Amino acid sequence: MGLEQHKPRAVRAAQVTGNVEALRRMGSKGGKKTAENAEIRAAQKEREEARVRAEETARIVQANEHILTPEGDDVQTAGD
Repeated sequence: MGLEQHKPRAVRAAQVTGNVEALRRMGSKGGKKTAENAEIRAAQKEREEARVRAEETARIVQANEHILTPEGDDVQTAGD
């Protein structure tokens, strides 16, 4: 059981003494922290995706690709 080594001392002590209330409290606290970390990671991912989209848009504008259709035709004459 390699996971036993990674548990905090307080958790191991509560397990040994059978302190169910302390284990519940610590488990709840751990669950809340896990949820907070998930929210932080989701926000970071969203910011990273927005940055990549902004960089891609800037690259397209700089290369004047925004005025061409995917086929390479001029947007203003593509409808004709």
